[in-house]
Amino acid sequence: MLLPSVHMGMLLGIGGLVLLLVTVRPDEHRGVRLGLCLAMAAALLLYLDWQTGLLFRASPEEIRGAVWVWSFYIFEIIAFAEILVLLWQVTWLTDRTPDADQYERQWRSRDPATLPAVDAWVATYDEERPILEKTIIGLKQLD
Repeated sequence: MLLPSVHMGMLLGIGGLVLLLVTVRPDEHRGVRLGLCLAMAAALLLYLDWQTGLLFRASPEEIRGAVWVWSFYIFEIIAFAEILVLLWQVTWLTDRTPDADQYERQWRSRDPATLPAVDAWVATYDEERPILEKTIIGLKQLD
């Protein structure tokens, strides 16, 4: 029973780190995002280590439907690999707000007659009239 308690202690420590990061720097900060992504990756790897230990220590009599158990385990590994790739991408996000503001200033400085026309489509199916009215009013207010 030592293994689950070690994993539980580490997960609680990771949870404490996440709470600390979120309360100390709640704003969008690259260091906080990196810390949160690393904590999430560590938690995923701890779970996978725990699951692997259970699966490899189990005797064949303890596992009913071994094909399904191993298939699900392989599926979990693939899913966690995808999550780790997502965390890697989220860690290195770049703030494009200054670029967007610059492009918006450029577009707003142009003559309105030279701006391109834009169509806004409202895809509906059996929507109630009040909902459609609010949507159409909102569309008419677009700048």
